[in-house]
Parts: sequence; C-alpha cells; structure tokens
Amino acid sequence: LYNGDLETRGVPEAVVRLKEIFYAHPACIICSPEYNGGLTGVLKNTIDWVSRPIAGDPAWSNGLKPFAGKVLGIMSASPGALGGIRSLAQLDLLMTNLQCWVAPRRFGLSKAGEAFDAQGQLSSEASHKAVQAVVEQTLWATRKFQA
Repeated sequence: LYNGDLETRGVPEAVVRLKEIFYAHPACIICSPEYNGGLTGVLKNTIDWVSRPIAGDPAWSNGLKPFAGKVLGIMSASPGALGGIRSLAQLDLLMTNLQCWVAPRRFGLSKAGEAFDAQGQLSSEASHKAVQAVVEQTLWATRKFQA
C-alpha cells in the first residue's frame, strides 16, 4: 500500500515495474467493483503509486508519464441496482486529471452477484453486448489516437 514513509526509503521495484507496464500500453480497461459508492481502496492505491513521481529518476520524475495520453475504458460492478455508476464518475474524474482520454461509453453491472452463470459467464446478452461496446470503443479510440 502507498505510504509516504516507505516512499522516502525508496520506491519498491514492483511499483517501477507497474509504471513500466502502464507506460508500455497505449490503452487499458479498468473494471472494478464499487465499494460504498466509490472506488476500491486497492484501485485508488494502485493509481496513487503509479502516478507518483520518483525524485532523482529522470525516467520517472514526471508522475503523469504512465498515464498521459492513454485511452481508458471503464466498467464497474455492484450488488446494487446502480451498477457502480458512482465509482465510474469518480474514476473518470481521477483519470482525466491524470490526462487520460476516458472513453464515453462505459458499463456498470448491477446486481453483480446474480449476473453470472455457473461457468462464470455473464448471463445477460445485453450485459455481454455492453461490455463488448466498451472494449470496441476503447480499441477504436486507441487506433485513432495512434494514427
């Protein structure tokens, strides 16, 4: 977990590797549950670590480097009827602040505990199509931005 005291002793190697992974890809899709109407602590913590500049490291002195210009698709899941839309709004704001282009199409899976069959697949064809639409728009935008 992010900890300023830990950071002063040196950024963990796993954090640098995670920065490299984010930087290496022009796009990603974040799909996360909603906890108490917001982002999960683990997701927020991951974003915090990846966006931290590393003092004295010319490659990572800019905290925006892993995110700036990335295309991002976002999805959420919740046991409630809203499907995590409140966390999507928070994630959109956070990632836009980190200079990502967040795809306008997004999906929130409501009643997530009931949404999957015994094989772990989405039961609803409409939900499956909504997920596919987010993926397709994210890929479309990535191709446009790379052109």
